Amino acid sequence: MLDNILLYFSGKTFSQRQAVEIVGGLGKLMSLIESGEVEAEKPLNVQNSKWRVRADQVLRHCKMLRR
Repeated sequence: MLDNILLYFSGKTFSQRQAVEIVGGLGKLMSLIESGEVEAEKPLNVQNSKWRVRADQVLRHCKMLRR
C-alpha cells in the first residue's frame, strides 16, 4: 500500500511550507536536502519564488504522529 502511495506522488512536488510540516521542521528539511536524501529546486533565483520539493522523497521522511 505504501509503495502505491509513493508511486502516485513520484511526479508531484510540495511547496517548502508543506514539506516542512510533513518532515517536522525547517532544520530537518534543510538537512535532508543538504544530505541529498530529498531533492528540491527553486526555479527562479529571486527572493519570492517558490520551492519545489519532491513529494515522494518527503513522504519517506515524514515525522511520526502520536495519538
